[in-house]
Amino acid sequence: KRIEDELSVDYIRSFKHLSMVQFESEIWRAFGYKYIKFSDRVKNLDSDPGATRVYHCIVEITGDSVVKLFKGPYVQNTRTHLQKIVGDDNVLLVKFMGQSSESVTDFLPYHKVAEDGIILGLRRYRFF
Repeated sequence: KRIEDELSVDYIRSFKHLSMVQFESEIWRAFGYKYIKFSDRVKNLDSDPGATRVYHCIVEITGDSVVKLFKGPYVQNTRTHLQKIVGDDNVLLVKFMGQSSESVTDFLPYHKVAEDGIILGLRRYRFF
């Protein structure tokens, strides 16, 4: 089972009165421990809007669809070179995972992702 199959939008909205610390603890208690080892649990409860954030995205082909797995945001105290150049504190690091044969790797399914960018929340990240 996937967490998306167990967790509904209404359930999440029922916690809108909780602080971020309380919300994270409640979600972990109810669901998180089933899907993530405790040693892999990352608690990032810093809500400073001016902080530098890095997101990770793994893009891979599963059957006939393109799957995007997001991790983050990870708050950093320093800005990367890319963040300084672009002037944005939010950077998405993307890894394209492909099944490769001995001679050729088929990257055609990733073309649309690279062309359209990746939407994360209200932002559209584009490749350059």
